[in-house]
Amino acid sequence: MIIGVTGASGAGKSTFMSCINGISKPTKGKVLVNGCDLYQNYSVLKNIIGYVPQQDIVYTDLTLIDMLTYAADLRMPDDATKREKKKRIKEVLDIVELSDKKDVMIKNLSGGQKKRASIAVELIADPKLFFLDEPTSGLDPGTERSIMKTLRKMADLGKTIILVTHTTLNLHLCDKIVFLGVGGKLCFSGSPNDALEFFKVDDFVDIYSMLNSDTDKWYKEFSLVEKKEKIVSEDDETLSKRKNNHKSFFKQFWTLSKRYMKTILNNTQQLLILFLQAPICAYLLSLVVDDSLFNTYDATKTILFTLATTSIWLGLLNSIQEICKERVILAKEYMADLKLSAYLCSKAFVQCILAAIQSFLLVTLFVLLVKDTPVDGVITYWYIETLFICFITIASASALGLVVSSLSKNTSVAMTFAPLLLVPQLLSLLKIPSMPHIRYVLLIFLYQIL
Repeated sequence: MIIGVTGASGAGKSTFMSCINGISKPTKGKVLVNGCDLYQNYSVLKNIIGYVPQQDIVYTDLTLIDMLTYAADLRMPDDATKREKKKRIKEVLDIVELSDKKDVMIKNLSGGQKKRASIAVELIADPKLFFLDEPTSGLDPGTERSIMKTLRKMADLGKTIILVTHTTLNLHLCDKIVFLGVGGKLCFSGSPNDALEFFKVDDFVDIYSMLNSDTDKWYKEFSLVEKKEKIVSEDDETLSKRKNNHKSFFKQFWTLSKRYMKTILNNTQQLLILFLQAPICAYLLSLVVDDSLFNTYDATKTILFTLATTSIWLGLLNSIQEICKERVILAKEYMADLKLSAYLCSKAFVQCILAAIQSFLLVTLFVLLVKDTPVDGVITYWYIETLFICFITIASASALGLVVSSLSKNTSVAMTFAPLLLVPQLLSLLKIPSMPHIRYVLLIFLYQIL
């Protein structure tokens, strides 16, 4: 069955969708799934729910088959075999009619194909109740019809599909339509033909203007003719038989780490920037030093300060956008039992690998380009000590960037924090004799809070 929720802009369709799919708990009333309270039994019922938001929930730097493979590792039960996962992926590709695009990078797919790819990701877990928020928004009429036919095919396979839509071209493909008026008032619920008969019009478009002009009238009229449907409740025994699939932390961590690495490796431009920054910085530093670099205290202090500053900047820029740019995907996967601890650990793990590579490139090239670098350090060799310090500095700055990224709504906001994070790090490396010690500490503390 396909149920279309429609109405004018501002009628509360997306808010209504968020309430009935488990994202936002309603302030009043209940959401029942087979007679069971959704929010009281969400840990069990979420396994039968799929949700595709307005934004695409796919990584554009992965091929479609890779995206679905990682989705299968995260969504399907831990005891599922590789053969079962491959079979499910093939079934899903056939349903969304993207079998011939499985090896194509998602960023090279069309808008409609990306939307179907998002649907495919959710279909991996074989949900029985499927929610879509404006799945055809921004698509041309031909692509819109193709998406609706795909949903029709899914409904014929026994799934219940609830979608929010603005368009009226393909409402006839729905089994039931729900019209919401201003303020989220229910003005009609029934079949497409019954809707035309109730509003006494020949075109669904006319219903929009009628609801906008007098919502209360249609709300009252429908209240008089509304039929209360009998709710068949699922008994406690049936509910208890549903599997509450708790995923393994380590399996999620490994899958997320592999996916993160794959997205980096597939993005050639990002990869070049990540690995060329350190060598370029090392080369530029070598241009401004002379033969007496390590013969005087001030010169040595200056170059070590510059290496530390470079390391902070590298680590911060590596991670400051990494979480906020995936916020929509993260929220969706969290609904599907993703462990946030596994997600954060995978980010930190990959960032440490990047930190190791960048610190090696930075220090090694600097040593090769600069003559007469020290051999002995404080405890061991100078090269090893400098390499280790640069590594932990880049890794620490990356961790700080992840914290800011998790607090930022988007990448633009995250980047505005970069100077505020860099300045206190620079102050902590500088010695300011003219400033009283307590004021110096308070200044750094204030910047860190900001």
